[in-house]
Amino acid sequence: MSHLALFVCYGSPMIAIGQTLAARFLAGLAATLPAPRDVAGAFVTIARDGYRGTTLRGNAAATLMRLALGFGVATALGLPLGLCMGLPRLVHAAINRIAQFRRAPQFPDQIGKPGFAGP
Repeated sequence: MSHLALFVCYGSPMIAIGQTLAARFLAGLAATLPAPRDVAGAFVTIARDGYRGTTLRGNAAATLMRLALGFGVATALGLPLGLCMGLPRLVHAAINRIAQFRRAPQFPDQIGKPGFAGP
């Protein structure tokens, strides 16, 4: 049996049971962690009546549009930068510093050593 099948058969029911017990017995979590029955009811209501003047289909379409736009912008910026990094060493060095600026060091002892491209 695959890992996904094991999770669906055993993990999902355990999560649902835990969520139900937490919603029932921990009063402070009822608003932030509703029971699965409440979540399913809210989903049906939103699918049928909409939410804040929009339909579920409209919200899904807007989300997919944002996803496609983000992918397009990342592709439009990333592909030319990646191609430019294959150019001479000076261009690679200039672009690599920008590309590596958000990467965290793998080990704390690498901070401050030559070759570390951190912030």
